[in-house]
Amino acid sequence: MRPVARSSLLTGSNIIRGRFVFTLKGVGTSDEKPKARYVAQGHLDKAKPFMVHNLATLRQRSTRLLVSTSAVLRFRLFSHDINQAYLQSRDTLARTLYLDPRPEDRHLFDLTDDEILLLVRPLYGVCDAGDYWFVTLQRHVRDDLLMTPLSSDPALYMRKGVYGLVGLMGTFVDDCLLGGTDEFQTATKTTLRVFEAKPRQMDEMEFVDVQVKTSRSLPRTFTLDQTAYVASLTLLRTGASYERFTSVRAAVAWVGHTRPDLGCAINKAAQVSKATYEPRHVHALNKAIWAAQASPSLALHYPPLDRTTLQLRAYADASFSTNDDQSSKLGYIILLLDGRGRAHVLSFSSRKSRRVVRSVMAGEVYAFGAAFDEAYMLRHDLERLYDCHIPLTILTDSKQLFDVVTRGSHSTEKRLLIDVAAAREAYNRREISNVGLVTSDNNIADSLTKVKPSGALELLLATGVDRTPVEQWVIRPGTASPCPTTEIPGV
Repeated sequence: MRPVARSSLLTGSNIIRGRFVFTLKGVGTSDEKPKARYVAQGHLDKAKPFMVHNLATLRQRSTRLLVSTSAVLRFRLFSHDINQAYLQSRDTLARTLYLDPRPEDRHLFDLTDDEILLLVRPLYGVCDAGDYWFVTLQRHVRDDLLMTPLSSDPALYMRKGVYGLVGLMGTFVDDCLLGGTDEFQTATKTTLRVFEAKPRQMDEMEFVDVQVKTSRSLPRTFTLDQTAYVASLTLLRTGASYERFTSVRAAVAWVGHTRPDLGCAINKAAQVSKATYEPRHVHALNKAIWAAQASPSLALHYPPLDRTTLQLRAYADASFSTNDDQSSKLGYIILLLDGRGRAHVLSFSSRKSRRVVRSVMAGEVYAFGAAFDEAYMLRHDLERLYDCHIPLTILTDSKQLFDVVTRGSHSTEKRLLIDVAAAREAYNRREISNVGLVTSDNNIADSLTKVKPSGALELLLATGVDRTPVEQWVIRPGTASPCPTTEIPGV
């Protein structure tokens, strides 16, 4: 920032205000300390409506992919937290923006009555500050660390060595989660020298309100949980205002990072508008909070898997006309398994169908397509990471859909011709290795479309093993059974 005379400004100059924000970090812990940050009031920025942002932050499923890969390849997890990241952007602002501090703060900047500040570098609160920081960080990751982004997420990077993958790095603004070999741990010390950052955390850390834990035994097992966050959730009182409902709803939605069993309840709460808000929605949201707090031990576990037998398995399900507006719900969950059935949860989704669903069959087709899209992109990245082919199996509880895809029978609903043809073509080209039929009780994705406990999903989360019996599949040359063939002793 540089002081300039107010009288020298042109009429209509872009001037914003700012203020100090005071917070307590690490509340209730031995590391509790006050923190002050000067934040620009970016909502006053005249250019804000015309800004196109390019800040990429790590997707939830990319965090799981990073942790899963680290477990399979026996990497060690660690994290970096960069201090005052936006102020460390290398590039200066490409536009003219002025900051006029409040009268009570002007003495801190040593300004006269006729002076204001010209912003030279991005400041917290400026609408495009995150874009400048992302360019700075991306340049460092690519040029200094020699890492390349994965196709599915520009905020997830990998580094290859002579013998294959040596490390992964995911970035969420100023927080970095990393996993890699000793060689990679040494190479990434460059980040701590280039930027002002806190000391590196090894094995145990918090990343975007998710606790990342490492078992002490070897080989390492990783866990993603939000036990402390779930415990801090508060129930809504009867008759709470809609504004209070939306606040608690947003807090509960964050639990969706690690609790797929709450996905349907979170999505139904997200559909409530001010016009449709009723007391029953408070009860439904409180029920989701009770369920989360009653089972704090449920978390996502990532034990080592047998790399030679890896496969992707996607469960898809739909619920016809079950939303308040009579729309349908689509859900899927994607697992990475080895030959013994040990499973890593990589991705899951519970959402309202944006397309009109005119039949039960249509919903199942749309859910199948959504599961395939996500699984196909995941497989593309996994095959880059592991340098090997990974089979993909999709499981459904719709006998009609199973027959249409595997037997070539025709759907009577003409609107589905293109979607069915795409699924059948992927199956015939072996982009889908196999399609299996399971019962509704054994469909793990069932609880992502219905607000009710699912024994299959809870068993998966509790044991980390998928032993779902497949009722029917097609025996194809060169394709293994979608069922795990070996039991795991003691599980």
